[in-house]
Amino acid sequence: MIPYVRRVKYAFRTFFSILDHGRVPADVATALTQTPAAPAAGAPPMAPAPAASATSAVTPAPADRAVQLLALLQRDGRLLDFVMEDLSTYGDAQIGAAARDVHGGCRTVLTKYFSIAPVIQDDEGQAVTLDRDVDPARVK
Repeated sequence: MIPYVRRVKYAFRTFFSILDHGRVPADVATALTQTPAAPAAGAPPMAPAPAASATSAVTPAPADRAVQLLALLQRDGRLLDFVMEDLSTYGDAQIGAAARDVHGGCRTVLTKYFSIAPVIQDDEGQAVTLDRDVDPARVK
């Protein structure tokens, strides 16, 4: 059994690793999926930990990633609040000021969590010819 203090350390490390990197630290996953050592003489036997793949437990589904991105855009940019607000009662200056704040927060999220760069270094709107071995979805 893992001591209480180590479990608390694992919990904090895992929380911040998932928040920053989207994955559980490898050493924590290994420590939590190892079967415990044989119990001491006279101690009751412990049930073995369920066998689980560390990668299956930490790889989020694409839908989970979309929700995570939306949560980040809401947390830092208040995107959903802005989109769901009825703007008909506000003046253009108020909407512009709010949009500037939302834009800044959402831009911060995108630059912090993504490396955004053009896929093709051509002018916008130019026709592109792809080789047969290139996946069109990657260029889209």
